[in-house]
Amino acid sequence: MTSRFQAYFFATGVGSAAIALSWISSAPSSCFLLAVVICSLYGGTECGIFSVVLSIVSFDYLFLSPQAPLTEHSSYPRVAAFIATAVSINLIIAAKQRGDRVRSEVEEQHRVITETSLDGVLSIGHQGEILLVNPSATEIFGCSGAEMIGKPIVRFVPRFRGDNAASVSEMTGLHRNGTEFVAEVTFGRVIGSSKSAAVIFVRDITERKRAENALRLSESYLAAAQRMSRTGSFGWHVSSGDIVWSAETFRIAGVDPNITPTLELIQERIHPEDRAAVRETMETSSRQGADLDFEHRFLLSDGSVKFVHVLGKAVHDEMGDLQYIGAAMDVTASKLAQESLQRFEEKLTQASQLATLSEASASIAHEINQPLTAIIANAHMCAESLSADSVDVANTRELVQEILDCSYHASEVVQRMRTLFKGGDFKKVPLDINDIAKEVRNLIRSEARKRKIGVEIDLEPELPEAWGDRVQIAQVLVNLCINGFDAMDLVMDGPRKLYVRTKVHDHVTIRVEVQDNGVGLHDPDRIFEAFYTTKANGMGMGLPICRSIIELHNGRLWPQRNEGSGTTFCFTIPALNSTMSAS
Repeated sequence: MTSRFQAYFFATGVGSAAIALSWISSAPSSCFLLAVVICSLYGGTECGIFSVVLSIVSFDYLFLSPQAPLTEHSSYPRVAAFIATAVSINLIIAAKQRGDRVRSEVEEQHRVITETSLDGVLSIGHQGEILLVNPSATEIFGCSGAEMIGKPIVRFVPRFRGDNAASVSEMTGLHRNGTEFVAEVTFGRVIGSSKSAAVIFVRDITERKRAENALRLSESYLAAAQRMSRTGSFGWHVSSGDIVWSAETFRIAGVDPNITPTLELIQERIHPEDRAAVRETMETSSRQGADLDFEHRFLLSDGSVKFVHVLGKAVHDEMGDLQYIGAAMDVTASKLAQESLQRFEEKLTQASQLATLSEASASIAHEINQPLTAIIANAHMCAESLSADSVDVANTRELVQEILDCSYHASEVVQRMRTLFKGGDFKKVPLDINDIAKEVRNLIRSEARKRKIGVEIDLEPELPEAWGDRVQIAQVLVNLCINGFDAMDLVMDGPRKLYVRTKVHDHVTIRVEVQDNGVGLHDPDRIFEAFYTTKANGMGMGLPICRSIIELHNGRLWPQRNEGSGTTFCFTIPALNSTMSAS
């Protein structure tokens, strides 16, 4: 009933009907008990109680004999039996209604759970036929409920057996179109049911299995990559001290993978000479929240040593706790290779020193050879002049002066070489290139006269000064001029002349040209290689030394073919003003 008044009104109406029926049937007890049953079933607990009270009063007042009022003991049993029966009926019906309500609520909950569950739920009969399916089951198998109900379960789960012992197992399910999927099947028996023998829950885990396989494959690739690169990974939760290592990190540290890594274990594995430094680095970095980047050594149980480079990125989790995610790289091979390379470099340095000494010896011999040759030639000419009947004193004096100049030049060359091997710098001063060209002409004049070669100089007036070593620049010019003489030794017909020119080049450099009309260059790409020569008595050191000297003066030396015969060697050096500006 919707209200208490309606319940009382309903009980009163049913009681009145019971009174009327009692007069007609002369069976008041049965009629009133029937009224209690009706009110208890359809009126609720309060209506049933009111009906009990109303029936007792009506039964006593209307149907007990006046000769046996309620005060008489003879009416007690009859009244008591009626009261007990009426109350019992009301209580039994109320208890049943409560049980029905509870069962209905439970059934509704089960229905909602079944209908909204993401897993497919199937009720199976004793013959393996499907009795009931939920919407998720129809969606998983791709069939409607009508298409599934009555069909054997093996039509959809071929490997299913009613006697499966495992409560949860992986099986192959079949969609409506026959395609297979991986199913996780949960099996539960129903006890005491005449229709349903079991309930199974089916979950499509195809995507999960695919993701698991992809993850497993990725982990295998990662493990293989870590093994090949000798790089392990780690995680360190600073506040809790929890440490996670990959398999490769265990291998690098020489620790059993079944052992849980701890800071104490790590300190124990670290080389005793590195422990203090590693502890200080880790404490400082974790205190400041800084990244990790350091190297140390692991001392393994067999006595071997591994060099490890540790990199760690500091991150904070959702709770704000500091964690490190990093890598430990086994750099033992590179360390050993570096040490081997260092030893090799030491040996190579010793060999290079020996080679440099050999090359230096050849360089000194080549540099001294030219002034000594000039000294010998001038000395012979001086001796011939003194042996003549009439001595040309002026010519003899000039020859002696040239001998002295060549001797001074040879001495300066030796001094410059000594300075070079001691590690000192050349003596750089402002230079007048035109004066050096004139000086070189005087030095080679006797050699040119001896070889019957003419020397002409074309000097640009007001040429800016250069910055460099006077002896070295003069030596380059002498070397290029002597090379020009040698190139013209084989020229028998035609003019044999050597031209020396100076000019301004690109406004900031000075250009010097030495041109001959000799036989030209046979292999211009190799002329600057050390010990390469086309001369019978050559050493192959002149042009490499010349190029080194010019490059030390921030200049450039190169050959170029003449339009006719011969070759022109050119070199440039910066003018003094541009050099000072750059400095």
